[in-house]
Amino acid sequence: MKRSDAHQWQEAANTEMNIHFENGTWDYVELPPGTKVIGCKWVFYLKRHADGSIEWYKGCIIAKGFTQHPGFEYMEDSTFSPVYRPALLHLILALAVRNNLHLWSIDISHAFLLGKEL
Repeated sequence: MKRSDAHQWQEAANTEMNIHFENGTWDYVELPPGTKVIGCKWVFYLKRHADGSIEWYKGCIIAKGFTQHPGFEYMEDSTFSPVYRPALLHLILALAVRNNLHLWSIDISHAFLLGKEL
């Protein structure tokens, strides 16, 4: 935090935490007896423009899920992670080419936090 851009990194961390609170990503609960809190760590990176200049500072808080024990701290069928499917992208691109459509790309901030379990 002694860098000249420390305030921008701090703002990136604050933004990440605020989004988690706004989306209700987690709840405060009592820790069951005999269990440990899952740790977390911060990952920071820069999002850059095509010319290499800084677009924004990004901070992500990541749970250390590798410390969990399957069948004890989570059940395999209760985990959910929406994922990208290459076949779907290929289908969209093929349809766009066939129908002479123009495609646009967007970046949705924190989209994974809005996923709904099926």
